[in-house]
Amino acid sequence: MISLSDQVISAAAQAIEIDPRELIGTRRYVELVRARWAVMRALSARQWSTARIGRRLGRRDHTTVMHGLKRAAEMYASDSEFAALCDRVAAA
Repeated sequence: MISLSDQVISAAAQAIEIDPRELIGTRRYVELVRARWAVMRALSARQWSTARIGRRLGRRDHTTVMHGLKRAAEMYASDSEFAALCDRVAAA
């Protein structure tokens, strides 16, 4: 059985056409970071703690996740392309 986090990560990776392992890696190009933020938003909406999300996304600190969630909220309100990505990932 595939875990919830694996489903969400796979959906985000598929949306931007990358390997899911890149989402938990250290690379930081724009599309990859935005996909990570979408994953953070989806997992947070499912009551995951920031620490748990950070561990799942490559052992990131909970403050990194807090920053990602803040940026995701800002971008969701102002960027329709990002909002569509978030909606797609959240549906996974």
